[in-house]
Amino acid sequence: MITPPAAPAPIAHSADGQVTARLHVAGLAIDIEIRVQPGYHVFAPGATEGLPVEVTIADSDAELSGLEYPESSSGRLSGVFHITAQLSRPASSAAIAVRVQPCNGLQCLRPSTLRFHWQGG
Repeated sequence: MITPPAAPAPIAHSADGQVTARLHVAGLAIDIEIRVQPGYHVFAPGATEGLPVEVTIADSDAELSGLEYPESSSGRLSGVFHITAQLSRPASSAAIAVRVQPCNGLQCLRPSTLRFHWQGG
């Protein structure tokens, strides 16, 4: 029996192109892979400066729980990192948003919201 290939994971880009996110959903587990372009960073939750990265869910009969962001002693996240969470129950659909504000050593760009519209299966 031939198994059809899995659908590619949805990708979203920040308006300025400095941040890309890819959404992976497996059962109740959610993994968001964030790629920040070289020379830029985003702020981690709890950072004492800047607008921290934030993940929210809407238009769903499920909620996000157990959100886990990478630890950062500097309050900054760069390169490739993952944010994970669990859906509280199986969902038929969801709108997942990731808010980011890319910054470099000189300036912070306007905040962007990377949006995913996911259909459960």
